[in-house]
Amino acid sequence: MIERSGSVAGLDFEIEFRVRRRVGKNVEPEERLLMWIAGAIAGKDVWGGMHDLGKVRLCRVLAGRALDEGDPIGDVFDSSADLSAYFEALYEPSGVVRESVEEVLGDSLGGMDLLIVDEVWIRPPYRGHFLGLRVIDEAEAMFGGGCNIVATMVAPMQFLISSDDSEEAAQRADYSLDSFTINIDEAHQRLGRYISTLGFKQVKSDSNVWAYSTVMRRTKPWDGAH
Repeated sequence: MIERSGSVAGLDFEIEFRVRRRVGKNVEPEERLLMWIAGAIAGKDVWGGMHDLGKVRLCRVLAGRALDEGDPIGDVFDSSADLSAYFEALYEPSGVVRESVEEVLGDSLGGMDLLIVDEVWIRPPYRGHFLGLRVIDEAEAMFGGGCNIVATMVAPMQFLISSDDSEEAAQRADYSLDSFTINIDEAHQRLGRYISTLGFKQVKSDSNVWAYSTVMRRTKPWDGAH
C-alpha cells in the first residue's frame, strides 16, 4: 500500500495505491512485465470525516525489462485488446517508439517503460476541481520513474459502460453517467481539451491514444485555481 496526498474542494485528499504484479520463473511475460496499480481516492473534511472521491487504475509496462530479458514487447501488449491499441499507436513492430510519436511528444524521451492511465473515476460532487488530473500527476510522481511516456485513451466512460449489464448499470448510477447529455463527438473533444491542459497530446489524428513525455516540462492547471 502506497499513499499520496493533496487538497481539493475544501478536502484534504489522499490516494491509497495497491500494486499487483506476478513474478516467478514460470510466470508468463504478459503477466511478469505488467504492473497493475489500483488507487482509491478519499478526502478528509475539517471535522475528520472521510469521503469517497473516486478511483483510478493504471498499468506500467516494463518495456526496459522486456528488452533486457529478450522478450518481444509486442507480445506483452497483445495480452489484451486495450493494451494492443497503445502498442499500435506508440511503437513500431520492432518495439521502438515511433518516430512520428517522438516528433509529437519531443525527441528527448526519458526511460523505456510506459505508464498507462487506464481509468479515472471522479464522483460528481468533486468534479470541476482538476482532481482527475491531479491524481494522474500524483500517480506519475509515484510510479513514473524510468518511464518515457505516460499515455491514456480518450474514451468517455458514459459511452463504454453498458446499462444492460447489472454490475455496469450500478456503476453508471453510482457515478451519475447518465447526467452527461452531450454527444460522443463533443464528449471526445471536451475530454481531449481537458487532459491537454496537463500536457497530453494526441499521438496521431486517427487514434484515441493521447500521451506526454515525462521529461518535458508540463503545466499544472490547478495551481492558482480557486
